[in-house]
Amino acid sequence: MPLISDLITFNSATMPAGFATAGICKLKRSFRTKPGRNQIRPFTGSRFLLLDDPSAVLVGGARNAAAQAVAANMAGVNINSGVRGILTKGVDGAQLVCPQVAITAGRTLGFAWMFDALEDDSRYNDFACFEAVSADARPGVPRTLLCDVELYQSQGFRKLEWKTIQFHFAQGFDGDLIWTVANGQSFDDPDNTALANEAFEFPSCLAIDSISVSG
Repeated sequence: MPLISDLITFNSATMPAGFATAGICKLKRSFRTKPGRNQIRPFTGSRFLLLDDPSAVLVGGARNAAAQAVAANMAGVNINSGVRGILTKGVDGAQLVCPQVAITAGRTLGFAWMFDALEDDSRYNDFACFEAVSADARPGVPRTLLCDVELYQSQGFRKLEWKTIQFHFAQGFDGDLIWTVANGQSFDDPDNTALANEAFEFPSCLAIDSISVSG
């Protein structure tokens, strides 16, 4: 089925129809990851969707009990890190899924996003990504890194500015749209990928707004 609208904003206090979530997912008017940090405000309209919650942690950075109970398992959600290009394994986090979406040939999907991280050690390389998983032989969008701690540190993303991205479907698309934010850990040695306890600490967040289909 097509998206419910060619432009989806998160202005209501309830999720738009057709979306499923896993982990901590909240509709917010504003959000600050910790005191003194700049606030995240909507890209447009009155609310945005926030995946995961860096503020729901204990003093040492581990998730509090309530957050730990609902964090989604991200085992198997892996990326290549944004600067060094090495294996980064997802640990836990949150997802937004729009299943069974149909986009006609020649149209373009776009959305606004913002990533914020409290993790300062790039070995524990939290990340956000997007993918469009095709249900047929037509190409979707392979898992695409939006940002990780490496990029966040190296490219000055601490400014907390909204960014936009687009994906063109020349042949059309039928399948699932998936947005992910995850605690992560990078590995210099792909044969030694045991997760450290620190990989579960200081979760990051991904803000999403203005999902559109145009063309």
